[in-house]
Amino acid sequence: MLLAVTTLLLVFNFFGHTIILYLIGFFSSSKTNENIKKEKKCICLIVPVFNEEKILDLKIENTKKLVNKTEHKIVVYFVDGGSKDKSLEILKSKSLPWLKTLESPESGKIPQLNYALSKLQDANYVFISDADSIIINDDAFDKAIEYLLHKDVGLVGAWTTPDPSSALSIEQAYWDKQNRFRYLETRKATSSIVTAQFYGFETTLLKRFPQDCIADDVYVSLLAHEKKKRIVYAHDIEAIEIRQAQNFYSLFLQKLRKANAYTKELIRFFPILKEVESKQRYTVLFKYYQFIILPWVSLFYLFSLIVNLALGKVVTASISFMVLFLSTLFASILITPPPKRTRGGFRLLSIFHTIVVFSMVNIILLINGLIFYTWQTDSKYKRVE
Repeated sequence: MLLAVTTLLLVFNFFGHTIILYLIGFFSSSKTNENIKKEKKCICLIVPVFNEEKILDLKIENTKKLVNKTEHKIVVYFVDGGSKDKSLEILKSKSLPWLKTLESPESGKIPQLNYALSKLQDANYVFISDADSIIINDDAFDKAIEYLLHKDVGLVGAWTTPDPSSALSIEQAYWDKQNRFRYLETRKATSSIVTAQFYGFETTLLKRFPQDCIADDVYVSLLAHEKKKRIVYAHDIEAIEIRQAQNFYSLFLQKLRKANAYTKELIRFFPILKEVESKQRYTVLFKYYQFIILPWVSLFYLFSLIVNLALGKVVTASISFMVLFLSTLFASILITPPPKRTRGGFRLLSIFHTIVVFSMVNIILLINGLIFYTWQTDSKYKRVE
């Protein structure tokens, strides 16, 4: 009985969720094209900086391409949080009319973001990007604003990929699945989240982050859901995260910190779930399922599978495993990538990576659930190198 129940719950995670998203998209009323008036906007990009001398010039040059391409009025705040290296010296040496260097009185990503947000004046839209993110599309601002001009859209984030020259294969597989799922969510309802590499919103969405916030991308995403705004995970805006974990241990710690920060925001927003629009509520509730219920389902499934094998019920165990394998395969086929993008997709190697990634993530979430109230990270934790 336990094996059957846990198998069904795992099938729901792999296949059922995908089908429900397709059904939501099918039954949702199609919106007519809005009469969108394009006009020049004032936008602000905020880049928090702390000990980034190795990559800061690269980030500035990348930002310069974006600024030169946009038709909108723009100012870029590079906010230093007390760097001990030459980051502040590099910033102050740049004489670019759009670049403003701010020195935050407090170190940490959230205090630095709030300090920059307090300096906003006439901005219509705010964009935030990590210093270790390279935006591939020079017209990223214009594309993002085109999405944000739709009344139902409150937040836009970039399609994020790890640097293929340095990322571990398991990390690349993880992002392949995440990106395709968020693209499906965007097409059928709303993306569950944006990533910190590059995202933008109208200034009316957010004035400042809570002082105890850690995951700014998770907080702003749940805030958009609360305000009944759709989130677009833009497949035509790509950001590459150039700083990557170089070994499995570093990757594990990085994922554990992120899971911890994500869980904190899920707990914060749980009381207001009833205010979320019904179509979006399902997408958000599925995150609660993945973070809180699924890790234990996976553990009990493994336990029941071992027990069945020990009792000689090889056929029962084999059927359960094949059902999971086929559900993963079919889900992978349905979660198609955008045009002109490749996929892990219909390959045994990709399915193997899916299983490995799923196992790693659920182990991390189990540990996170067990230690959450005794250990919590903050916005000043050590980055991967």
